[in-house]
Amino acid sequence: MTLPNGFATAVVGEVTLLVSEGPSYAAAGLLPGGSDAVLWTGQVASDGLVRAVAVDPQAASPEEPTSPEGFQHVHRVAEQAAACLGIGAVDVAVLPGSPDPARTVHRDGWSVAALGTGHAVVLLTDADLPVTALEAALGDLPTVRPVLLLAGGAAGTTPPAAELATALAEALDHSVHDTPAYHS
Repeated sequence: MTLPNGFATAVVGEVTLLVSEGPSYAAAGLLPGGSDAVLWTGQVASDGLVRAVAVDPQAASPEEPTSPEGFQHVHRVAEQAAACLGIGAVDVAVLPGSPDPARTVHRDGWSVAALGTGHAVVLLTDADLPVTALEAALGDLPTVRPVLLLAGGAAGTTPPAAELATALAEALDHSVHDTPAYHS
């Protein structure tokens, strides 16, 4: 799986970790749905900081209702991922599904990748962007499923908003346009 600079993957059991190595951990999400994983991820991303995403095939889909057992499962996944990475569980988002191969779009000095999970979309960029720029970029995406955007900053480049929006749309169009996670 080819990811932007500053991102790595790891597999822990059935869970795939998408890890931001920084120097920034900016994040924003469009997180409709009420599953335990989506609610957890909304809380994690609410401060604009996500250091890793655990993509868990055992987590409930966004359409499924919450339950005490489901929340305990998501919390346990976040804690296990955090322990492996030496970070806090509050910095680990959890999304349901299994990641498809990333579609990476390269621009002048930076890149963006889109990974569909079957139930959500994870967008990763090595551009150096503030949370407000990520929120604005997500506002233009046509999706009804959870989307989480992380900016690691490893490229040290801050692209203009229009260029970011174009790259995100291109990455999404070429990687997940046939999955239900990216149709409005």
